Amino acid sequence: MTLSMEHSKAGNPQIRLIALDIDGTLLTGDRAVSDRTKGVIDRVKEMGIYVVLISGRSFSAVKPLYDQLQLHAPVVCYNGAGVFDGDTGETLFSREIDDWHTRRIVDAARSRDIHVQLFKGDEFYYERVRPEAVNYENHINLRGTVVNFDEMEDLRVLKALCLGEHEKLLELSDDIRRAYGSRIYQVFSFPTFLEIMHERVNKREGLKAVSRQFGIDPESIVAFGDGQNDIEMLQFAGIGVAMDNASDPVKEAADSIAPSNNDDGVSRFLEDLLGL
Repeated sequence: MTLSMEHSKAGNPQIRLIALDIDGTLLTGDRAVSDRTKGVIDRVKEMGIYVVLISGRSFSAVKPLYDQLQLHAPVVCYNGAGVFDGDTGETLFSREIDDWHTRRIVDAARSRDIHVQLFKGDEFYYERVRPEAVNYENHINLRGTVVNFDEMEDLRVLKALCLGEHEKLLELSDDIRRAYGSRIYQVFSFPTFLEIMHERVNKREGLKAVSRQFGIDPESIVAFGDGQNDIEMLQFAGIGVAMDNASDPVKEAADSIAPSNNDDGVSRFLEDLLGL
């Protein structure tokens, strides 16, 4: 699909909800929200349109951005495995990988010497301090806890995140797929981030839960994303928008393509769509 601010689905229904991926979409390459984008979000809120952040991050990692944008809506975290009240942090919806599958995923990662982090509630855990863990913690500005997974009695988790070289993660993903098939959902949010969740988890399911809470039809939703983990959400929304910095499969799943995250793509698209 070529770069286009046009959307392909017929008509222009009243937009009631805007769903925003964070990294590579809302945030620029230096992990900031531009003044232009902040201004557009303020105007969108004044129009009575809900703005919902949808991310693979934990609630704690999303909350500072939520507060910065002065939002008042649910937040979809862990690629849809958890939906939280953005103001209070209360869990509105969650779906976990069971203990047995989590331990098998940990064993598979250990066998290939791949760093794995487990997310329970709003905390995350790992077994060794490695460069991958340090880089991740610096990226989200939060700190995990070092544990021995074998000594944890309950390993039901919202997400397992494996960090490493893309080729090694592809091999691990193939191992897990051969062993457990569709019982586990796997997706790359970045080439070096393999995210693993419950089989019925993805961003579409999280967005669907929020839209049902507000009584909003998919046709009244605009969703923005750049990663493989955004594809289902873009297909669900009435207008699915891929960023120009997205990979080809993401662009092919979208109805429209906005300029890149470093070129105010979200704000420029919304200005055009909503006449701001």
